[in-house]
Amino acid sequence: MKHIRYSLLILLLFLALFTNSCSKDGDFIEEFVNYPNPFNASNEYTTYHVKVDPNPGMTSAVLKIFSSSGNLLADIDMVITLDTALANWHGVDKNGNKLPNSVYYAEITVENSEGNIARASTKTLIE
Repeated sequence: MKHIRYSLLILLLFLALFTNSCSKDGDFIEEFVNYPNPFNASNEYTTYHVKVDPNPGMTSAVLKIFSSSGNLLADIDMVITLDTALANWHGVDKNGNKLPNSVYYAEITVENSEGNIARASTKTLIE
C-alpha cells in the first residue's frame, strides 16, 4: 500500500510540473489547460479551455481523450465563444462508461476561418 501511495505522489508531482505545457503544431493556439487536474471522476469533472489568436478566429474545436496506450476514448465538440473554446469531461468514455483512475492524454484540434489547423496536448489525471 505504501508503494502505491509513493508512486501516486510521484505521478502527481510529475503532472503538476507538466500539466500546463502544450505541444503545438500551429501557431495560433495561445493556451490549452484543464482544471481541476487531477480530478475525481466520481463527483467532479475537468474543464478544458483553449484560447486562440482572435484573428482570424475559430471555426471548430474538438477535444479527444486517449488512454496511455493511445486508444481513443472520447471525442467531444467544444463550445466556441469568440477566441476561446470550452468542454467539460466527466471521466467517461464515448459509451458513457466511467474510466478508472489513471493518466489520460487530451488533444485539442482547432481550425480557424482561414482553414489553418492547430493541435495542442496535455495530460489529465483521474484520481
